[in-house]
Amino acid sequence: MRPKFAGFVQGMLFAVDGPIKPQRVPVPIDHGILSLRSTDDLAVEYWVKPLDDSIWVQEADENRAYFTTYPMSHKPIENPFTIYFEGHDIKGRDNEAVCHMWGHSFRGNILVIKHSADVNKQSTAHIPVDVVASDLKIVQKLLIE
Repeated sequence: MRPKFAGFVQGMLFAVDGPIKPQRVPVPIDHGILSLRSTDDLAVEYWVKPLDDSIWVQEADENRAYFTTYPMSHKPIENPFTIYFEGHDIKGRDNEAVCHMWGHSFRGNILVIKHSADVNKQSTAHIPVDVVASDLKIVQKLLIE
């Protein structure tokens, strides 16, 4: 029986066991969360395992990076992104999507979550929203830089 969730946000997954192109995947809103307000409300562990799965609670910042600008140019991005990753030092296979796209190895899955734009400092800014196919170019720049 499938667990029931309050909803989902579409993320972009660069998967170890998946195709060589990233896929849009449903990222569930965590159990007990009624209103999605931040990435902390998402059950990202369905797609990206914690760096240390021997502990129950882990500091989320250890396996994610938040981007509001491009790293090298510091040019603002209209919609911020959070990128979750499994550590380079984990045991397992190389991420074929990353190897194929950029020619270097990375172990583990990478999950990308898009945030709403900060238009006129609205209170809804930075709430996770669905990633779309056209976001791939932005995500590629973030991962390369």
